Formats: sequence, C-alpha cells, structure tokens
Amino acid sequence: MIPVTYPLTSFVSANGQIFLDSLDNAVVAVPSLDPTYLFSSFSEAIDQSESFVEFYFSSPLSPPQQSDLDNVVAAYDGQPGYTNAPGQYLVSDLPQRGCCISDTRWALNGRKVGEGPGSGTGVPVYWSGSDWLVFSTDEVVQV
Repeated sequence: MIPVTYPLTSFVSANGQIFLDSLDNAVVAVPSLDPTYLFSSFSEAIDQSESFVEFYFSSPLSPPQQSDLDNVVAAYDGQPGYTNAPGQYLVSDLPQRGCCISDTRWALNGRKVGEGPGSGTGVPVYWSGSDWLVFSTDEVVQV
C-alpha cells in the first residue's frame, strides 16, 4: 500500500469537514485514480493544524494521477454521503471503498422487486466486494 498524506488545510472547499464515505466516492469518480485507489483514513488531532487525511493506493501515483488527486482534495466540499441516519444512503452515495464483504446498509431509493425505474422505496443491501447487492435478489441495487 502506498500512502499519500494531505493536511486538513489542503481541503479548502471542505472547511475542515471530512466524511470518508463521500471523500472516497469523490476519489473513485476520477477514472485515473479508481483502479489503484484502496481507501482513506482521517486522523483528527486536538490542534486542527495537525489533522490529516491519508489516501492509500495499490501502486505509486503518476504525475497526472497526483494532479487529479490534488484537484479532488481542493474541490471536495465536505458534504456527507449519508442522510444523517446511520447506515442509510441514497444509492448514488453508497460508499465504494473501505467496505468489508457483507457490510450492510439501507439504500433509501433502491428498488424492490416490481418497482419501476426512479420509484424505489428503499431496500436493504450488502457489499459483495465490488457492488452493493439487494438482499432479496442478490442483484446490484438500482434506483
């Protein structure tokens, strides 16, 4: 694992607000970073100037990848990916990194069997190692 560390002050748009699920999703959304990105960790110190975020990659970053990560850090807005209820997420905000196989969440707008596109009323989901699957069907959760 290759760590890349940023002081909290680097997150200029986040104003010190770090939520690892939404931060991980922001990194995964960048095509050049997704294949090698593993997870991140936030180390918060009493003195905020000593707080930092460490990203972990499976291989060293190339200069373009480093630039892409710099851009993600600067643009990250510090918004949570969850709905303020533990374990409840919109499908688009379900964490994509840092999950263990069989972790469970509630997909607020996920579709049950028989619900049409865009009309999901929520389903329990579990992490397969690469996707969030609906318990009742073992298929990838859909909106």
